[in-house]
Amino acid sequence: MSRVDDKVRKLDTQHLKKLGYRYAWNQNWSTVLNMPYEALVLTDVNTNIMWTCSGFEVMTGYASSYALGKRPSFLQGPGTRKERVVDFRRNLDKEIEFEMQLTNYRKWEEPYECLVHILPLKGKKGKVTHFLAVEREVA
Repeated sequence: MSRVDDKVRKLDTQHLKKLGYRYAWNQNWSTVLNMPYEALVLTDVNTNIMWTCSGFEVMTGYASSYALGKRPSFLQGPGTRKERVVDFRRNLDKEIEFEMQLTNYRKWEEPYECLVHILPLKGKKGKVTHFLAVEREVA
C-alpha cells in the first residue's frame, strides 16, 4: 500500500489546522504529518470518530461517512488480541502519546496489521479534548 502523496498530505494538514484553530490545540502539525501514514483518524475523548482522511477508506474499505460517530473498535475482529485492546485503552485513559500495533479488519473481513500512533490533542486549558491516530499498514 502506498504512502500518502504530498498533495493529500497538504490537504490533511489544512484540515487539521482548521480543526486545531476551532479547538485551540497547541500542536506542531508539520512534525505530526511528516510521520509516515496512510490514514488519519480524529476522535473525541470518548473515542467517537469525528473525521478521517481519504486514506482511511483506501486502507479499510469503509467510507468516512460510515465511520463517523463510531468507535475505531469496529475495525477489530477475531484475530485482534484482546490484551492489546486492553493496553490500548489503558494508554488512552492515561492521555499519553503512544504507538501500538493491532490486527484490524477491512470491510471485506481481510485482516491487516496496523501500526497506530496516538497523539492526545490538548485545548486551551491543557486538557485533552481529542485524539489523533496516525495509522499505517505494516507487514
